[in-house]
Amino acid sequence: GEDTLIYEKKGQDAIHFHSYAKLLFSTNEMPQNLEDKSDAFYRRLLILDMNRVVKSGEKDLHLKEKVQAESDYAIHMAMIALKNLYEQGKFTESEHSKECVREVQRTSDSICAFIDESLVRAKGKRLKRSEVFHMYEEYCKENGRQGHGKSNFFRNMTDKGFLLKQYNGE
Repeated sequence: GEDTLIYEKKGQDAIHFHSYAKLLFSTNEMPQNLEDKSDAFYRRLLILDMNRVVKSGEKDLHLKEKVQAESDYAIHMAMIALKNLYEQGKFTESEHSKECVREVQRTSDSICAFIDESLVRAKGKRLKRSEVFHMYEEYCKENGRQGHGKSNFFRNMTDKGFLLKQYNGE
């Protein structure tokens, strides 16, 4: 993340630094992040959905030679992409990649799924806190999801940008 890390070699002074390490994973199924309900984990994800299946009759037996023949062009394009990365300070995300991240978040977080599937933001509209929580409980029951308690639910809703004030004790 953005935190300062401390590295200390035994018997030497500690060093404070910011890590710029990136992790790369290849997986058939996305792991669920059931503990962290903030957006911090999801902000750091960039999903490349490689879902094309090459059937045996479509396999190119000369692919290696073709790729080698185009290697100069591939390196040239990679250098252009690297330059863009440095200029933008971040990877370019496709809309499909963003939707994949959102789907992982919905799968892992029942409150996020409830917001996306059941609520519509409307400026100036108000719902009672008790009504919203009841809607959430019903959503979880209907979808076989594990729900959160009231205090955790309201804290998460606030963290996700919803203003949840009490009106007349509700």
